[in-house]
Amino acid sequence: MHLPPPTDEKVTPVLARVSRQVRKDWAELDTAWAQDEYEELQQRAVQERLGLADL
Repeated sequence: MHLPPPTDEKVTPVLARVSRQVRKDWAELDTAWAQDEYEELQQRAVQERLGLADL
């Protein structure tokens, strides 16, 4: 069944509601972002390769 794409008038309120909820959820996070954890792992790997991990 072919349906027409939704109009901006139908999408805008849904997007606004999702955006408000996501901002609220992110504001309540106490954990580090995945990117921060990845960068920490990269730094630790470089330190281990250079023999600086025990300092």
